[in-house]
Amino acid sequence: GLIDSEDYHKNMNGQVFMQWVHNRLIPTFKRNFPGKKLILLLDNASYHHPRGADWVNPNKMSKYELAVWISDRADSITVQRDGTSKYFGKTSLFQPASKYAPTVEEMRGWVKAYLLQHPSFNRTLLRQAFDAEGWQLLYTPPYCCECQPIELLWVHVKNYVGRQMGSDHSVAAVTQL
Repeated sequence: GLIDSEDYHKNMNGQVFMQWVHNRLIPTFKRNFPGKKLILLLDNASYHHPRGADWVNPNKMSKYELAVWISDRADSITVQRDGTSKYFGKTSLFQPASKYAPTVEEMRGWVKAYLLQHPSFNRTLLRQAFDAEGWQLLYTPPYCCECQPIELLWVHVKNYVGRQMGSDHSVAAVTQL
């Protein structure tokens, strides 16, 4: 659950958010709107994009990790080098870069292209849950408060509370208002 804190944002993360989605949002929506499609509009808070253990980030993978990942999916790769296509077999992926083996960057490029061509990979946990229900997710553009009207209200609420509070912004003090 959430830990008491001055700011809930510090305690919110993808795991807590997904618990809420699975334990509250999905069952409540299905109970109250049976057979209906949910379209959820979210801002770009990091906890709205929780990643599973199977998430792949080629930029953070070593050559060995890239080689294992690629060899699990392909018998060979073709990359562009010096204006020509270069073919590399599975065993060359594990060799140091040379004219007979791809570089880490060539392998990263291949994985990135593969991920773009296979959208079933690297879906967030929220996307997986919504896809399973046939529901839709929409995200507002980052840093665009006019697309998030509630933010315009929060400005007034936070300013009012700030004026009432003075310098003590603790949860205990705020709840006494």
